[in-house]
Amino acid sequence: MNLCSACAPPMLKNGELTMYGDWHGMFERKFLPKGMFRANGRGLLVHIITGEDYRKYVVPPPDQEKD
Repeated sequence: MNLCSACAPPMLKNGELTMYGDWHGMFERKFLPKGMFRANGRGLLVHIITGEDYRKYVVPPPDQEKD
């Protein structure tokens, strides 16, 4: 499995820090509802039920959500 640097663990099991766990800033970060998306046969992110492009479902970053 390949993970984005923001998704990879920031620390190993033994407590040693990794170079991961922070956003890398290489492209605009998008936030989506958990569990609603997968990669299709071409590697594109799609909704698991409708097969639609993920862009329609982008949500605000967690720190900008309304209470």
